[in-house]
Amino acid sequence: MLPTARRIRGNKGFLVLNRYGKKIKSEFFNVLYLLNRTNENTKFAVVVTKQTLKQANKRNRVRRRVWAAIAKNQDHFPTKNYLLVFKPKASILNLSWFKLVGLIKEVADKL
Repeated sequence: MLPTARRIRGNKGFLVLNRYGKKIKSEFFNVLYLLNRTNENTKFAVVVTKQTLKQANKRNRVRRRVWAAIAKNQDHFPTKNYLLVFKPKASILNLSWFKLVGLIKEVADKL
C-alpha cells in the first residue's frame, strides 16, 4: 500500500475522475486517469466492486495484488499532477504476478 499522500482520498477525486477522466482499457483492468491542475503528487486508487467479484476475500486479494504492483512500478509513473483509478476485472485473478507487474508498467508508459 502506498502512503496516504499518494492515494486518492474522499469522494471529490472520484467524482472529478468519473466526469472528466480518460480511460485506458485492457483485458484485465480499466484505468481512469486525469491530468490534475494542482501541483500535487500523482495519486492512485484501486476499486474492485461487488459486481466484479462477489466474495470479499477475492476482492481484497485482487486489491492487495494491484496495490503491490503499483508500488513496485512507482518509478515508471509520472511524479506529479495525475489521478489514476485502477478498476480490475475478474480475469485478473488468474494472472501471474510477473504479467500483472508488466501490464501496470505498460499503463505507466502510456501516460
